[in-house]
Amino acid sequence: MEKDILERREMEEEILRLRDEIESLRRSSIPESAKVADDLREYGEAMFRTIYKQSQHLAAILDLKGMLKHANKAAWSFTLQAPENFKGKPFWEAPWWAHSALEQEKLRDGIKRAVNGELVRFDTNIYDVDGILRYIDFSIKPVRNDSGRILCLITEAQDITERKLALEQSVQLAGEQRAILYALRIGLCHVKNRILQWINPAFAAMFGYDFDELKGVNSSLFYSSEEDFLRVGKEGYAQIYDSRAYWTEASMKKKSGESIWCAISGQAINPLNADEGSIWVVQDITDRRNAEDALRVSEERFKLMVKYSNDIITLLDAESIQESILGSVEKILGYRPEELTGTNVLALVHPDDVERLKDIFDDLLGKDSLTIRTEFRYKHKDGRWIPMEAVGTNLMGNASIHSIVLNTRDISERNRLQDQIG
Repeated sequence: MEKDILERREMEEEILRLRDEIESLRRSSIPESAKVADDLREYGEAMFRTIYKQSQHLAAILDLKGMLKHANKAAWSFTLQAPENFKGKPFWEAPWWAHSALEQEKLRDGIKRAVNGELVRFDTNIYDVDGILRYIDFSIKPVRNDSGRILCLITEAQDITERKLALEQSVQLAGEQRAILYALRIGLCHVKNRILQWINPAFAAMFGYDFDELKGVNSSLFYSSEEDFLRVGKEGYAQIYDSRAYWTEASMKKKSGESIWCAISGQAINPLNADEGSIWVVQDITDRRNAEDALRVSEERFKLMVKYSNDIITLLDAESIQESILGSVEKILGYRPEELTGTNVLALVHPDDVERLKDIFDDLLGKDSLTIRTEFRYKHKDGRWIPMEAVGTNLMGNASIHSIVLNTRDISERNRLQDQIG
């Protein structure tokens, strides 16, 4: 397109220059000037015809009544009709516009305006020889002589079908992408130099702001501490402009002043050009952090309870192997937990109690959540037999435990008291 425009401009400038030279020669009294003038005129006309005929755009010449005087080869390539059938007839009745009365009316109106000296331009459409609708950028230009009188009209049509379809697809894609971004329930923002350029509704709602309040604000507004703001800026921008993604967690604050925990991830749009900015995803993880904190506290309490408990808590697999041992195992049996982990719990049970415990273990495995209480003797590290009471519960069906939980305690003192009593 640019090449054609440039060629057309050069042609027009050359014609004007030739016209000036011809006029100058006409006024000359030198006899040879008439021949030179004719040569120059022929040169200008030949150059115009060559560019006009070879142009890839649809071009035509009309008289001031809108009658078709001539159309170039590119124009006739869009129809199977013979050119001679339409020369000298109204341009709007030419085969290119037969499909639409609306487009014919646009042409009639455009020709009227061009005859009055206006450069007219509008979009229209025509069908090609294969029956495919083509979109056209169409113009009608009045041609004037040196005195300014309009001699004829030149029309030019550029096929913009691919460009128009690409633009429509681009607009549709942009609309779909925008709809997706607006529908997401996680916060998204476009940032340049830590200034918000664009946000989605979920981002504004997360921090308790109206959607229109946040464009152009500094991202420091959302951080609970300057320390976190500076940390994310230093770490994050160093990584995203090194072509890496960045992820972190930080304490942030809502418009109300309430603190929330957020997961933050960023990606540069173009790592080689910081002026294009970056995209950041911000997600409220307060509930998760609170749950993790609560679980951490619960685990610490459990560990303390087990540590200072007088019981031994053992997790057994389906083969009665001790997977984990907690509690007062060293105090009661003289073994460190790691000495017994991975061994069969029955290995140190008194031989007279083994078969009974095997039957109990089989009963436990046969029913989920079943709890059985029993007593047996267990060998101390120094060789003594320690009387133990055990409560076993089948928690194989619990996904987080998936074990037989065995809670045992030393009942030596209880047995001694019972013996004393009776």
